[in-house]
Amino acid sequence: MEKVREAVNYYNSLLEESPSVITESRDFLYERIKEKKMIFGGRVLSPYIRPHFVSQKQWDYMKDVCRVIWQCIEKMGYAIKASSELQDELGVTEKERELVLLDSGFTGVSVTSRLDSFLTENSFQFVELN
Repeated sequence: MEKVREAVNYYNSLLEESPSVITESRDFLYERIKEKKMIFGGRVLSPYIRPHFVSQKQWDYMKDVCRVIWQCIEKMGYAIKASSELQDELGVTEKERELVLLDSGFTGVSVTSRLDSFLTENSFQFVELN
């Protein structure tokens, strides 16, 4: 955690040396986000310029946890696709069943999903699967 604090302190010192860099960076980021059409619901996806610093140990832990959770999601996705009983239990409608059975041409149950989570000094928790 000490190296993370050092990184945060260094980042803050750079901002203190040149206060205008905050406004310039925000404006630059905002314009690039709009240019790349990274907008949902009429607003930019990430309006924040402050990075979230993590240690290598935290990063490795998060990757490992996400990998295991994603493996579970994949197993369930394949099981649901293969089992009309599971589809019944989950209340999958006829139209949804048609979608489930479509061949997307991709491997895996989803190529556009992400795990939403948040990390604090004391915990790593998941909010939802998007």
